[in-house]
Amino acid sequence: MNISFSGYKDVFIGRKVVPESIMGSYIDQNAEVKVGKKQTEWIKVSAKLNDDENGADLSSFKEYLSQTSANLQELCVRSDMPDSVDLILRQTFVEKGNKKKVVNSSFKLNGIDVELTSRERLPLYSFMARMVSGVKNDGNRSGLQTELLDRFDKAIYDKAMYYIDNLMPISGDDV
Repeated sequence: MNISFSGYKDVFIGRKVVPESIMGSYIDQNAEVKVGKKQTEWIKVSAKLNDDENGADLSSFKEYLSQTSANLQELCVRSDMPDSVDLILRQTFVEKGNKKKVVNSSFKLNGIDVELTSRERLPLYSFMARMVSGVKNDGNRSGLQTELLDRFDKAIYDKAMYYIDNLMPISGDDV
């Protein structure tokens, strides 16, 4: 399947940062409760998808969704704007010396939590990675937008690899 990413329209890339709290608890990637200074940040990537001479991005989105459950297919499509996609990355950071370390990342697709808890959700992560990469590579991004997209892309990759390496059940067919 040949997928073009130049067909994204009305692209928005934004960030919201919640200032550091003096002290607080948080849950790290291993689901352990920790205490320390923390900061939360959201990165949002939105676009309208379409099928035109520049690519079949809307059809591609529908194809990825068709590989998930009927419930997810229904939830992840906006009834008011079925051709629009909003991706949100929420990251929590803590201070480690003079550096900030990501301790938790979570994702939303059109307002629906898409935590990687089962194999059926992997296609959504593939779609998110393709969309973020496509938006980044269209050549119309500022330095800050490219940095945010790089972080979003890395968070998707890290979450998917953690699931594949540590959590994904292995069936007899996979051995």
